[in-house]
Amino acid sequence: MNKNKPYKPDYIGPSGPMTIFRTALGIFVILAIIFLIFVFLFALGGNGKKIVEPENVKVIQNDSIKDDDEVIVFETSIGTFKAVFYPDEVPNFAKYFRGLVEKGYYDGTYVFSVEKGIYFMGCSKTRDGLDDSQTDTTTIEPEITPSLWPLKGAIISYGGENGTLIKQNMSGSRLMFCGSVEVNDEFKEQLKSVESNQKLIDAFIEKGGLPNLSQQYTIFAQVYDGWDVYDKLTNLDVNNAEEGMPIDEIKFEHIYISTYKEQKADKALTDSE
Repeated sequence: MNKNKPYKPDYIGPSGPMTIFRTALGIFVILAIIFLIFVFLFALGGNGKKIVEPENVKVIQNDSIKDDDEVIVFETSIGTFKAVFYPDEVPNFAKYFRGLVEKGYYDGTYVFSVEKGIYFMGCSKTRDGLDDSQTDTTTIEPEITPSLWPLKGAIISYGGENGTLIKQNMSGSRLMFCGSVEVNDEFKEQLKSVESNQKLIDAFIEKGGLPNLSQQYTIFAQVYDGWDVYDKLTNLDVNNAEEGMPIDEIKFEHIYISTYKEQKADKALTDSE
């Protein structure tokens, strides 16, 4: 990744296929179906090539949240949203991320890029997403799991690309927050026509998401609360389509790790006041 360019995935940005997908949904559906079938059979993991068998595919983002599950609380300048944390699925990134959170690295970082409805990117030390002297530029091998998928609300670690012939999407300190392509009747019907792993197909139909990012990035969390705030962040007005920088300065004021039980107790206390 060129440190003089914003950390932004070009091929899902304004000039890439994602915009075309939104305006020509039929093309997207075909590609999404092909890709979903492909990842069941053959996916590139952090340690090389590995088989992803249909029977091994899970969607743990649909699982009920337990009291002792860890959650990540994102307090932004326009409100708070919360996500379930999956450290057991991505242990290397989880250790790195936890360290950054505990030392307050993310407090005061910026939302720096938005593709309306599709995603927003954040946790950069600079407003334009460029590196500065305070940026943690560590990159970690991607941890690809058949249990986590780029549904709406999935949170991805984004550290840029590495490699020449075979490229890997590395993990890093910046984060990508998934929105969704339009899920209309045509999209639903064509996805339903795919026979492989109906549970996963149903998850994309129910929640929305970005199927073409499947099995490419380290996904480590899933939003479960604060959807009104999350949707506002995904639909921020930007300076121009090429840069996608929010017109208004939006910051992550505080990010911390808690448990679902603690957050339920805090909400009950707040509601009673």
